[in-house]
Order: sequence, then structure tokens, then C-alpha cells
Amino acid sequence: KRQRHGIILDFSPFIGAVASAGEEVIGVAPGCGEPPTTTKRPEREYGIAIDDNECEEKILSIFNTELPAECFVTCPRNVTHQVSNGTWCLTLIPNRLVQERSAKRRRMPKFCSLGRCENGICARTYGQFRCRVPNDRNPMSE
Repeated sequence: KRQRHGIILDFSPFIGAVASAGEEVIGVAPGCGEPPTTTKRPEREYGIAIDDNECEEKILSIFNTELPAECFVTCPRNVTHQVSNGTWCLTLIPNRLVQERSAKRRRMPKFCSLGRCENGICARTYGQFRCRVPNDRNPMSE
């Protein structure tokens, strides 16, 4: 109890309330002052091109040319069609562990093996090249 200017101030009820809340952490209200949570999008391994028949083809790009990333296309009702034998194709090579040269995080370049489709498989025979994942394409939305 404290006396000030002839008035007795009793803080014991407040002290008791604060003491009983000892286990509860009092902080910033949810959504106020908290940094926004961002989840990093997973690295895309290929783009998807949808044709007029709604068939989906996985694609990669090399020298500004889009090529199949698989030697088949998937159409509605789980129907698949092989790409013609001899068609150029690309297979993404998984990123190797590379030592960072700077503190800034940079997107790792992607590398692909160039090959030709043979019976639904991309036969890798023509070396490795720098490639990129193109944006998805859907003619229905254009």
C-alpha cells in the first residue's frame, strides 16, 4: 500500500493478477508487428504446355527453344501418347552441391542432357547444356 497526497493506493489486486499470469507470455497481438510468414516455392523441374486437345506436355528450354522433358504427353482420362521417335528432348540434371561465392543467395543455373526420344524414353546422347524451365502455356487462357 502506498500513500500519495492523502490517498491510499492498493496495488495488491493487480500484482496478484500479474503473478498468476506468470506462465502466460504476453506479447504482440497476432498479426500485429509479426513478420509475414513466407513459404518458398519449390523449384520447378519443367514447364507444362497444354495443347488444344487439353493434352499436357512437360517442357524445358534450351537456346530459346522449348523441347519435351518427357517423351510422352498426357491427355484427359489418363490417355498417354508417345512423342515421335527421333524428336529432340531434354532431361533435367539434378543440381549438384556448389559452394556459394557470395553471401547473397542466387538461383542455381539448371543443366539438361540433350537427347532424342526413343520408344517413350529420352535417350541422353548429345551432352549437357545450360537450360531453363519455361513458363506454363495454356492456349485456352490466351
